[in-house]
Amino acid sequence: MRAPHDLNFQAIHAAAAAVRELRAAADDHAAAANSRLDAIEAAVADLQASQDEARMAVTSDDTDTTGPLAGVSRIAYPVGRFALQVSPVGGAATSWEVVVETSLDGVAWAEALTHTEAAPGADETAYEPTTAFPALFFRANVKALVLDTATALRVTVLALPLV
Repeated sequence: MRAPHDLNFQAIHAAAAAVRELRAAADDHAAAANSRLDAIEAAVADLQASQDEARMAVTSDDTDTTGPLAGVSRIAYPVGRFALQVSPVGGAATSWEVVVETSLDGVAWAEALTHTEAAPGADETAYEPTTAFPALFFRANVKALVLDTATALRVTVLALPLV
């Protein structure tokens, strides 16, 4: 017959082994659950990125004169954050002032963002990170332009959703 302490040792050993097995199974389940959660999180991020991409609008025009550029007809969703890049084409431009204008009706326009040769400069992007300009229409307007050896200015506007 075995001594009582042998039985207790065996029972404790068996219980410890069972706990280890349960922990391993729980760890496997947790790892699988975390893997599934990571996959869901990545899918949600992809959906958000594609939705944001579908909701952005871009216009890009080359111009050698002042005045409003073609711009964007009414867009199906409001935008309110803008970036503006101006690049001389074929040489250097002496000076320019280009503004992004926004509108709710396509008739009355308000200036939202300005780009000049001095700030931020050629091939640089101007943006307004803190102020939103809700709009259903937007366009670039070249207020002043001296081309020098450039043949045109390339004006690109990116409009992003308000949120």
